[in-house]
Amino acid sequence: TAIREAVRVRFRPILLTTLTAVLGMLPTALGWGLGAAPEQGLALVILGGVVWSSVLSTNLIPALYLHWHRAPRAT
Repeated sequence: TAIREAVRVRFRPILLTTLTAVLGMLPTALGWGLGAAPEQGLALVILGGVVWSSVLSTNLIPALYLHWHRAPRAT
């Protein structure tokens, strides 16, 4: 179906964007560098949001679309 094809086509760009965001935020989340400690909590929240949003957008959302937009059964 079109949903499966869209997931297949968009999976790599979503994964690379998520990986880039996580690797970019990792030093702050781990508290490395001068002045990173006050922002450490915020960085962890951002990392969690980025990871969860990518998991949801590649797994849960397409599954829900498939479930809700299923072709009606013939009676």
